[in-house]
Amino acid sequence: MNSQKITKELSQRINIYKLILTFMVVYIHAYSSSNSNNISEISPWLENFKYIISQAISKSSVPAFFFLSAFFLYRKDFSWKENVKQKFKTLGISYLLLNFIWIIFFFVAQELPYTRNFFISSGKIIKDYNFIDFSNAFLGFKNTFSPFLYTLWFVRDLLFLNILSKIIWKFIDKIPNLMLIITVILWLTIESTGIFCLDIQAICFWILGGIIVKKNIKLDIADKIPFLLLTLIYVFSITVDLLSRDMQIHMSIHRFNVIIGIIFWFSLTKFLINGNLKQYLLNLSAYNFSIYLFHEFTLRFAKKICAKILPASTISQFLQYFFLPIAVIAFCVILSICLKKILPKFYSLLTGGRT
Repeated sequence: MNSQKITKELSQRINIYKLILTFMVVYIHAYSSSNSNNISEISPWLENFKYIISQAISKSSVPAFFFLSAFFLYRKDFSWKENVKQKFKTLGISYLLLNFIWIIFFFVAQELPYTRNFFISSGKIIKDYNFIDFSNAFLGFKNTFSPFLYTLWFVRDLLFLNILSKIIWKFIDKIPNLMLIITVILWLTIESTGIFCLDIQAICFWILGGIIVKKNIKLDIADKIPFLLLTLIYVFSITVDLLSRDMQIHMSIHRFNVIIGIIFWFSLTKFLINGNLKQYLLNLSAYNFSIYLFHEFTLRFAKKICAKILPASTISQFLQYFFLPIAVIAFCVILSICLKKILPKFYSLLTGGRT
């Protein structure tokens, strides 16, 4: 493995990059092809706008997180046993605890008369769960391949990849060029891996992160591309992604656009790191993981409440789509700050020791 030095500036850029990616994740979950107000049709311009933000742009976020995770693991020698033990502390405990907390929360809410209908509408009736259902709630091996708290599929796959990390590295180390070709082809052409619940974006971008290390390619190599040119390429790629939705080749076009997006948003951080927002963004980036952990059900409940009390007009849908994620992110940050001050040990446990 090649040791890659992370300078202070590059570290700050990566933290800001992760913040951007986290915002994108929230907007992915804000997206729905049919609006939350149960209207039979949605305005075409609003559907296109939502697709551009949540799919064409934001879908770059999760692959980028897998890429960075592999990059940071492989950039220096590590003990498999110690790494797995450390990942269980920083990821596994959060994964198990948050799933458990939400299962208990839903169980109680479904038994109370004033909240029963609101929580039963999720389709998850906890009192009817059997052993298989509870196992699936934690592992996510059926249907959607997601655990009870949907967003934690990322953490589960990340843990799985860390367990396989040494095996994957052997292939990267021996045949890096062939692995690169195979991985890109798989990403552009294969819908799913068929390997337990391991997502295609998880395995592909984990391998790409390892290949970057093996070939000793610096993360800031993207800076060599003129930013104006990169922006024009990205805008063109997003446009083609949008216009090709009904074509058979759309999956490949969309996934190619994801790669361009990963490069573009990291390249953008070279300007943000020198801007007036730098310190604010760095302070906010300390809550990246807690935003990721806390936003899913918060956003889902907020959408349900808005669907009941707000008008079902197109402009109302637009405002909900655009501003609810921002409000949810703010709520998650405030919640994190409060938990850190009031229950620091519990917050640390929830977030895998992050302070």
